[in-house]
Amino acid sequence: MTKIERMLNILLSIGGSENYDKAFELASNGEQSGCNNSKALLAICYYYGCGCKKNVDEALRLAKESADQGNKYGHLILGRILYWKSGLSCRHDAIKHYMIAAEMELAEGLVTIGSMYIDGTSLPMDKKIGLEIMMKAADQEYAPAYEQLGRCYEIGDGVPVNKSEARKWYQMAVDAGFTLSQKGLNRLGDS
Repeated sequence: MTKIERMLNILLSIGGSENYDKAFELASNGEQSGCNNSKALLAICYYYGCGCKKNVDEALRLAKESADQGNKYGHLILGRILYWKSGLSCRHDAIKHYMIAAEMELAEGLVTIGSMYIDGTSLPMDKKIGLEIMMKAADQEYAPAYEQLGRCYEIGDGVPVNKSEARKWYQMAVDAGFTLSQKGLNRLGDS
């Protein structure tokens, strides 16, 4: 994994403001040298105002350019930006880009599409397909997928309730640094 890919993963999970200036500098330098992931990283920086002034239009432009170049992160970020823009047509375009990111096996794209199927938000509810997609992200050792699987087993969402299986997934998420999953472990207690 390159420095830019690591920084993309950090910023995609919105982790640690101490990394924002470094991310923006790294992306700017990479953009000047033609690194395709740099456009995607710059798009995130501009979208969230990480290391620079927030500029959604510039974020959208960079994400489109990155996606047009076939970059999986570009598709994911473009999907994210479009999803939160108002209007049904934007939502449809967002899902298209999330799907492309998932088809390119990007873990966050897989979790996003998997969650949409499991919850029936923006896609027709199909828990079986959603869980299969979520497992693909878990196979990549992506902690948010572990969290989602823990939740599914905890509440019986698409699978039978299984507290020990829920505990296993939550623990894997915590062990991978996804501290939010500690709440799931706390809910399950020692039972």
